[in-house]
Amino acid sequence: MSLIYELEIKESENKADINIADLSEYQLYVLDKYINNKQDVDQKISSSLEGWKIENIAKVELAILRLCLVESIYVDEVPYKVAINEAIEISKLYADDKAPKFINGVLRKCIDELGVAGGDIASKNKNG
Repeated sequence: MSLIYELEIKESENKADINIADLSEYQLYVLDKYINNKQDVDQKISSSLEGWKIENIAKVELAILRLCLVESIYVDEVPYKVAINEAIEISKLYADDKAPKFINGVLRKCIDELGVAGGDIASKNKNG
């Protein structure tokens, strides 16, 4: 989440703009998936917002939403329910008191719009 947040703060989509020297293989994989699919992820977030614009979401909350969707959609090993739970727990640590409910609502709507009931999303979306 911190890497996605850092790229957002730097207004960049380039790994060269952040320190990736100590990242694990998994972290690099997720970061690559985020960079390569940012527009799609942001479109999914935007279409799930009610009364909000993506530009108005706090950067920390946006980074949490993006990470969860990247893991849910593009990483086979992470079931979406686990990713959502992690997103809610991270938001409790790094965002304001209203963030967990907001993040849960947006992510649940994203999942509903993807048309997945109970299964893994990543297995339905192998193009990323």
